[in-house]
Amino acid sequence: MKRLFIVTSLLISSTTLGFTKVENGLFSISNENTPALNTVTTRFLGDKMTVQRTGRYLPCYKFRASLKKSFFGTTQIIEEGDLFCRDSIDATHYVARQPTSFNSGIEITNALDLREGKKTSKICLLGSHCFKKVQNDVFTTLFEHGNFLVIENDSLQQSIEYSGKSGSILTFTYSEYKDSMARDAFTREFKVDLNEGNIAGFKGAIFEINSADNLQITYKVIRHFQ
Repeated sequence: MKRLFIVTSLLISSTTLGFTKVENGLFSISNENTPALNTVTTRFLGDKMTVQRTGRYLPCYKFRASLKKSFFGTTQIIEEGDLFCRDSIDATHYVARQPTSFNSGIEITNALDLREGKKTSKICLLGSHCFKKVQNDVFTTLFEHGNFLVIENDSLQQSIEYSGKSGSILTFTYSEYKDSMARDAFTREFKVDLNEGNIAGFKGAIFEINSADNLQITYKVIRHFQ
């Protein structure tokens, strides 16, 4: 099954394929929480109000443009937004976080090979499969090199979803996801009576409700999941 990955860009970009300096936390497991604390946010019915996802900080190349070329009957594709990352400090290649080749429905994972020249450079997949040469000033615009928080769908994710209003009662759904599927044993519905206050919380996450109806809710997160 094709695995999807979600990323957050963190640091500055570079234009060389050499190893990046290992920063504090690089290759370590970290959490991403959204939205930011104390930010007034509006979500519609069924939207996730707050999410915690687990990933790792990895040095990666993220592509700003799509590339496509056929090699010996196989179409090589790099889509805009695709990532090639080093999974460990001693890794020797930046490996695709998603399939990059398609041949008769077969998905193949590749590694990145940047070949820089004095005036022109080209992007290759490990081996001899290279895309068209481009001028160096164009080459550097095709990708971003930096440290990214890479989140895999098979990691644990927590979320609170707005489920509607009846009178003064607001309903919410807490869910945990793993392997891209909700874990039934860890899905809970909880309610908040606005007559008793506008502060709500579950599993350590606390949020303040500004307004709510059966279409949307406006709120701010005071504390993320613990």
